[in-house]
Formats: sequence, structure tokens, C-alpha cells
Amino acid sequence: MATGENAAVVLEPMQIQLHKALRVKSEALARMYMSAIKVFSQSDNEDRIHLTAHAIREMMGKLPDVIDVPIEDGAKQRLGDFVNNVNQEWTNMCAKGRWPGDPKWNGEVDGVLRKFLVKIESMLGAEVKIKRGRKNAVQAVIRKQNFSSVPLPSDIEDLKTKEWIKYQDYFTTTAHYTPTDEPIFLDYLKHFEYFLLNWLEPRTFEVHEDIMKIIEEGESNAN
Repeated sequence: MATGENAAVVLEPMQIQLHKALRVKSEALARMYMSAIKVFSQSDNEDRIHLTAHAIREMMGKLPDVIDVPIEDGAKQRLGDFVNNVNQEWTNMCAKGRWPGDPKWNGEVDGVLRKFLVKIESMLGAEVKIKRGRKNAVQAVIRKQNFSSVPLPSDIEDLKTKEWIKYQDYFTTTAHYTPTDEPIFLDYLKHFEYFLLNWLEPRTFEVHEDIMKIIEEGESNAN
């Protein structure tokens, strides 16, 4: 493991395999993954966990484009843009409107306050649309990456989608400097790496062959 900013990064066998699988899909995705691993290896970097989370989050966000699935407009929007608009309207309302800032106020809803309330309604609607769009984008990727000729049962597809979104939410909040500790971050990172590798490069037939070899060896020993 590297100990400084310029030290060489030593990848684990699973990470090497994941990097190769990502390169098959996209050189950009592979670079983003390597950037995340390199940053995390910088033990003298106090922000390494948050920066690694940012790189992983960005990589996850790019995957639907690389897999080439239809993406709804909602999945491309950012809730922060709507929040910024609301903040601006709040400033305008406090400066120009009649509302005095008292929660118990029962005065008239003037044009400035009405405009602010419309912005709030728009933001709440956007949140629902964004979450639905992102979920649908993840489901579309899971369906396209299903290498079996048999479609996934809907409940299994839903579980895989929820797991992906859980990883995405964790890395997003961590990238925004929500407190976490290194053991928890490593747990998320390692399980996500295995999840992504098995998604991009399923080992179904290899595992089946391994099981058959074990059975055959057991039968031969029994005889």
C-alpha cells in the first residue's frame, strides 16, 4: 500500500480485475476508478476519504451513459440547482415581502411570498422526479447487464437497484463531508467493488465449474 502522494499504488487482484472490466466499458471510467484508489492510498492526505468518495460517486453517475441506456431528464437534473433558486427567492422575500419572519404570522400572501411558495412546490416536485429518474436509470443498467437469457425476477432487480442506490447515497454524502470513519468507508468501498465487478463481469460459469469439480472430487474420494 502506498504511503505518500507520489508512492506507487499496489492494487489487489480483485481491483486489477475490476480495472480491466471498467476499461472494456470505458477508459474514462477506468481512469476515474484509478484516481479514486490513488487518492485513498495517500495516507498523509486528510481529505482522502471524502475525495475518494467523490471520485466513486462521479464514476457511478457516468455508468448509465457508458452502458448506453435511455436516461430520463429527471436523472440528469441536480436538486442543488433548485435549492439555489429557492435561496434566491427567500432572500427576495425577506427583503421585499410582507412576511416578518414570524412562524405565527397570519398576514396576507403577497406576490413575493406567493412566488417563493411556487418555487418550494417546484423544488419538491423536482426531488421526486430526480429520485425516480435515477432509480429508473439504475434499473435500466441492471437489466442490460443481465447476461442471462432469463430476465431477473422483479423483486431481485429491485434489491439490486436498492443496493446500488445505497452505495451511491453513501458515497455522495461522504463526498459532501458527512462524518464517517475509515473502517466503515472501507466496508462500503470493498463491497461496492465486488458488486460492480460481478455486475460487469459475472463469474456464473466459473463458479459452476468450481462446484462441479468439488462434487466430482468428492464422488471419486467416496469410491
